Amino acid sequence: MAEKLPVFKFETAAGDTIEVRKFSALPGRAFRLVRRLDPADQMFTILEEYASEEAMELIDELPMDELNTFLKHWQSDSGVTVGKF
Repeated sequence: MAEKLPVFKFETAAGDTIEVRKFSALPGRAFRLVRRLDPADQMFTILEEYASEEAMELIDELPMDELNTFLKHWQSDSGVTVGKF
């Protein structure tokens, strides 16, 4: 049986819950693939690769200020950052 990956949960202002793999649980490959991209491209490339379709639909609808909050909390929850965006 595969080990369940740790999940980060974010409650949106609309009351929806976004669930994505914890930033610290992403494989090294995720960071190797984005190492030469600017920070915004890094975040979206990682999300598009590792988040579920349902999570991406919710993320795509977030207002910009809430999106920035989500991204900051997702990283800080794991004590990891790809940089400022």
